[in-house]
Amino acid sequence: MREGAILNCNLGICSSHLHGGDKVSCLNQQLSILRATETRMMALDQQYATNPARANAEKSKIWWDVMKTMPQCN
Repeated sequence: MREGAILNCNLGICSSHLHGGDKVSCLNQQLSILRATETRMMALDQQYATNPARANAEKSKIWWDVMKTMPQCN
């Protein structure tokens, strides 16, 4: 899920550059947020190494919050 979002964001940045789009800065902001989110989730995997269910629950909360506040780059 996270990896797909990062790849889609990178694709959008490349497409915007190719087509002269003006949403590159918005997509770069999304990419930064997604990468920071990925780092936070990897830290949760380490923090809850013995309790993967708890790690997944915490990661779901983070992902939901990120998706609610992510800037839309239409």
